[in-house]
Amino acid sequence: MEKPLTTKNEILPEEGKHFEFEILPTDEFVAAGTVFNIVRGSVIVVEGVKETEPLRSGTVLCTSGETHQVLGEIDELFGPVSLPYYIMRNVNQTRTDLVKEGEKVVAVMRTRSVVDTRMRILLQKDRGTDASNMNDEEAENKEFSDDEEEREFKK
Repeated sequence: MEKPLTTKNEILPEEGKHFEFEILPTDEFVAAGTVFNIVRGSVIVVEGVKETEPLRSGTVLCTSGETHQVLGEIDELFGPVSLPYYIMRNVNQTRTDLVKEGEKVVAVMRTRSVVDTRMRILLQKDRGTDASNMNDEEAENKEFSDDEEEREFKK
């Protein structure tokens, strides 16, 4: 098998990372999303629950239902914060056989960690910000009711 194309500074994920996790009788679960895709029997992509706090890497995901089967831990998340996608890499074949596209998955509460989205919510209210916090140069948020008033302001 050929090596994948990479860029000069690209860091490839670890291969063969061993993952073991045991579900305890006291574990609680919360909805995490729906299986979006299974790639080559070793990567599971999950579409998160819309408008909920995105889960962080390391959160363990399982099948939903009466018996929770461990699928793996979130390795990476991508997409918009309002509808995140989660990637579980290096999942062995027996685990990918536990789910099919479209099936619901849950997160183990004791491993659940969420991304802090408070800054995003604040920035949505403040139009014109670049969120860089560099030089504190923010756009002036003046709105105009007509073109003449805007032209006069820009002089």
